[in-house]
Amino acid sequence: IWIRGNHDPQYLPPWPSRIEFVDSYSENGFVILHGHDFRNAHPRNRFLIQAFRIFYLLKQFLPAEPFILNPIVLRLPFLQTMLRRHVTANAVQYAREKGKSTVICGHTHLPEECVRDGIKYFTE
Repeated sequence: IWIRGNHDPQYLPPWPSRIEFVDSYSENGFVILHGHDFRNAHPRNRFLIQAFRIFYLLKQFLPAEPFILNPIVLRLPFLQTMLRRHVTANAVQYAREKGKSTVICGHTHLPEECVRDGIKYFTE
């Protein structure tokens, strides 16, 4: 099972027929997903996030080395905190809506374990 992430459209394994591609995986009381859909920002931060997205998209079309935004985000503590909070809150809400007690999420590249509103949250 391959849980799709935000960079997966650019990558296709050499043996895709042996893999089941899904947006999330759920079993018993947990749900696992990548989490890139949970990165929406608070209205006061949307301009900053939008500026980074535009920069990222423009950089993809310039004749240069491939560009990954994560190293920049991971060096700026306020962006780390903002990303982590939004992904955590939205992932917990998603788990609650699906009736799950645990959510395992990726995308932030910031390891965390917590219980928020009764939902166990894990990220890498």
